[in-house]
Amino acid sequence: MTLIVVALVAALAGIATAFSRADMQHTLRRERAADTSQMFKNYFAPANVPDRVLEVVYMKLSNEIFWGKRFPVRPMDSLEYVYAVGPECPNDLDLLIRELADRCGFGVVPSEVGLPLPTSVEDLVMYLAALYNDNMPKKDKSTLLRSSENEGEQSFLRPISGSRSDADSLMHPLE
Repeated sequence: MTLIVVALVAALAGIATAFSRADMQHTLRRERAADTSQMFKNYFAPANVPDRVLEVVYMKLSNEIFWGKRFPVRPMDSLEYVYAVGPECPNDLDLLIRELADRCGFGVVPSEVGLPLPTSVEDLVMYLAALYNDNMPKKDKSTLLRSSENEGEQSFLRPISGSRSDADSLMHPLE
């Protein structure tokens, strides 16, 4: 009987937390109606964070965490309290980092990285940016087109992998 009462109290507390978080998210969404993804990117401009990392983090947090309801992301947002990502939340931080890293083009196991786990959106972006810069080839990672390698060439731009000439090659990620 005691076990049933404890389980019921825990379930009610979880429901109350979910409603509280939903109310807070609704309020934040209303307060941030004018926020844009460009404002988010501008915040990180001095740190020279790769565009891919910013796009992936913003898209995941603004469009997917809340089941398709657009949510304006701010760098100082707490992952735990705003996005319900953390040790005692429905969304697992380790899985989120793995998914974001995969979308950026590299694999990672957060427990093996040796960096402190992020607690805010800003921490998450900087965490992924550090890993991105360590794991990606030393090329321009922000565009699929590169400047021509031969100075005498008529073309200013070339496909990402040099000799491939098909137009579809422009849509392939960095190799």
